[in-house]
Order: sequence, then structure tokens, then C-alpha cells
Amino acid sequence: MAGSVSVNLTKKQIEKMFNDPKMLLWEECNSVWFSGDKELTEEALKISNEINCYIPGSSQDYWDQIDIRLYKHHKKKLMKYYSMNN
Repeated sequence: MAGSVSVNLTKKQIEKMFNDPKMLLWEECNSVWFSGDKELTEEALKISNEINCYIPGSSQDYWDQIDIRLYKHHKKKLMKYYSMNN
């Protein structure tokens, strides 16, 4: 297949990826919309793909950048999820 990349990860690497404390915290804090709101979820994944080449996913800055960019472009939608009158 043109453009496909094969990545072989060990079981330990996969466990580390899915048990990263910062990722788990971010997912918990955004569980009210993540996976349930297609537009926001796709945007979060898009941002992640854009920044993962220059900001390590294990850093807090990585997760902060996703939040900052989402808020910048989807403030009203996010406020709907986090306001007391939703």
C-alpha cells in the first residue's frame, strides 16, 4: 500500500502508551465530549497529529496545546459541555 507505515510495538510499549498518566488525566477531564462529539474528537486527534512531531506526548505541554487549540476554535461548543446550564 502506498503511504502506509508498519510499526511493530512491543506489549510493554503498548501498555505504556495506554497507561500514560497525563493521557489518562486528559481523557478523564474531557470524557464529557471525547468520543461522543465527533467534531471535537476529530479536531483533538488532528491537533495531536500536528504537534506530535515536535512536542513529546509524555509532556504536559502536549496536552495543554491540545486544550488551548480546541478552546481557541471551539470555545462555545466546549462551554456547552462544561457549563452548569448544559
